[in-house]
Amino acid sequence: MIMPKKLLSEMTPQELQTEMELCQTSAKKAIDDGIISEYQVYEQRYYMAKSYLMNPQDVQLDVTYGIENDTNLFVTKSLRGVLAYGKVLGQKGEKAYPIGLLVPLDFD
Repeated sequence: MIMPKKLLSEMTPQELQTEMELCQTSAKKAIDDGIISEYQVYEQRYYMAKSYLMNPQDVQLDVTYGIENDTNLFVTKSLRGVLAYGKVLGQKGEKAYPIGLLVPLDFD
């Protein structure tokens, strides 16, 4: 597993898009090879790269969001960079998620 030397926060939108595509390809190979921990690293990097492509101002505070690939619901309390801090409903303590993992809920 080779990670680039450039930080995600230093990448251009095009570089972030390329990084996301590389993560998807590498994650698929890791799953095919049965290396779950490597898959999880690429999945995390994918969502962090996605977060840097998003505008944090689009994430609302005190709003309930779904979490990608998870059945829990998350209520945002604060933002620090591309991380949203808040509470997972039914759990104790504060948690943080990259904003790229947050899924807006639509009850209409």
